[in-house]
Amino acid sequence: MIIKQLGAQHISKASILLTHSFIKNEPMAAFLRIPEDAFYRYCYLTLVKAVEQQMSFVAIEGEHLAAVVLGRKATVPFLNKEEIKKVCPELDPIITLFEEIEKKATSCLGPDTLVLDMGASHSDFTGQGLVQQLEKRVVEQGQSQGYNKVAMICTNEASKHIFRKLFPATVASGISYKEFVYQGQAVFSEIEQDTSCELLFAKLDDVQK
Repeated sequence: MIIKQLGAQHISKASILLTHSFIKNEPMAAFLRIPEDAFYRYCYLTLVKAVEQQMSFVAIEGEHLAAVVLGRKATVPFLNKEEIKKVCPELDPIITLFEEIEKKATSCLGPDTLVLDMGASHSDFTGQGLVQQLEKRVVEQGQSQGYNKVAMICTNEASKHIFRKLFPATVASGISYKEFVYQGQAVFSEIEQDTSCELLFAKLDDVQK
């Protein structure tokens, strides 16, 4: 397995991997019926911006892209809300949820904070800890550039578990799926396997390099 920094040559395969993983595994996706082609376009544009920030990594086995994790500056989102709505308007409830969570944790999202964004591994490589390895690599890259904090919006228990294994995490903010209201509707109230979306945060000074 080879780990490389995300480059333009990886964008297409990484977009497919992120799209398939989201549609299959993300609890919110089932309730929003997000079109796969629209989400692919969103991933593609996001990955273009991720390449520019040079803080994302992929795992490659032969000709296969096995996993990808995106990292970014907390103060520089890959795409703004209007850009996302143009390419995939069905994502707006999720983006709104994320915005509300981030507003409650602004003190944790300054210029010295690295954000772990989207990540996924191919089903053929499940159980190998590739996402965890890539998240560590993203953080190492961030530390080399002077970042001393890391944050991640975790939408399910699996992502929370990985973050807590890697870092001395605290919950900076969170919203219960049952309590979140979008345009007058509790759009995620029927999600049962996960209870809340949380922004987890850690100081990298407390992490052994």
